[in-house]
Amino acid sequence: MSEQVLREVFDKNFANNNLSIKMIKCLMFDIMSTIVKTVGDIMSNNNLFIDEINPVETLIQCENVKDMKVEILDILKKVCDYINENKKKHTFVLRDQIIEFIKENYAQVDLDVSMVANHFDLNNSYLSKYFKEASGQGLLDYITSIRIKNAKILLREQGMNVSDAAIKTGFYNSNSFIRTFKKYEGVTPGKYKEMI
Repeated sequence: MSEQVLREVFDKNFANNNLSIKMIKCLMFDIMSTIVKTVGDIMSNNNLFIDEINPVETLIQCENVKDMKVEILDILKKVCDYINENKKKHTFVLRDQIIEFIKENYAQVDLDVSMVANHFDLNNSYLSKYFKEASGQGLLDYITSIRIKNAKILLREQGMNVSDAAIKTGFYNSNSFIRTFKKYEGVTPGKYKEMI
């Protein structure tokens, strides 16, 4: 999309070649300045990246409009790739923080989307959508799966009774625990305990 817009700017403003190469370079620096400012607005700690692509020196060395167009499009591609890569890194960092928070707090009865959203200072619906996109699983399903996983450990390895396992894993009561356990595992917790 950004490449298409830039191509249109070139076609509309530089196709007739009525401008001197110096004037075109000035306009190119203006475009480059906008790109660099945009990177600065979107990403922090971008100075190394800007130094690496060195847009000013790259444009100064261009001798004609065609070269400038090629170089600016190349720089734009690098900027887009940089932004996308940093967004992915941020996505995984936040997703991992949410997962860690759930693993540390699954035993709390009030652990739900609102509690997680409040902890990370996010909107409930945004958090739900974000987590689904970042992990491939709904947030409530993930919380429940962590609770069930830990309940199975308590039942299997510690021989805990169903009521205590329900309390230790954040369920309101043993009835909701039994119903949820059966939904996820296909058997009741009591039957699971007998099977092992």
